[in-house]
Amino acid sequence: RKAIIAVVAGDDGYYCFALEPETNGRARVLWHATTDRCPDAETSPVLYENKVFVGLGLRGNALLCLEAETGRELWRVPTPYPVFTPPTVWSHRVFFGMGNGNFTEPAAQAAAKELAELKAAGATEAQLSAAAGQLKAGGEVWCVDLAKPEIVLWKFKTSEVVLGAVAVADDGTLAFGTRGGEFFALTADG
Repeated sequence: RKAIIAVVAGDDGYYCFALEPETNGRARVLWHATTDRCPDAETSPVLYENKVFVGLGLRGNALLCLEAETGRELWRVPTPYPVFTPPTVWSHRVFFGMGNGNFTEPAAQAAAKELAELKAAGATEAQLSAAAGQLKAGGEVWCVDLAKPEIVLWKFKTSEVVLGAVAVADDGTLAFGTRGGEFFALTADG
């Protein structure tokens, strides 16, 4: 197995580099998951069992599993919100948070900015109305089975976006907070 590192590049997707450089000393890019596949790449990638788990923010709204050596997409779990938290893998499950809003703006302010950008780009009133509905305050934490990612084992709703990673204690207790200052502790079964 090659020694690799995957990094987030925001509007430029995700990159994976070999830790061993080219003979001229330059970085060796193994793969690049571009913006068309990974719009608004926001989360720190998590490497687990030769897979890279990443979240997609605005216009991406998904959790992805990529093959570590090639960047080939193995699966994608669509979400109702942008995924801004790095995934947490524990006991053959992946936990991740999502929601509308960001570190510097509450959901309403972030939504107004996004709607203004869509309007400037020529969105119709129907498109703007649909986007406004999708950009309301709220968030969730999900648990997905790694063996059957099409099955979301459970969902936990929050009033605001979850921005930080879901921490897991040795006993399986999950802990996370929201932008609104709420803090939760859950069992691994939600």
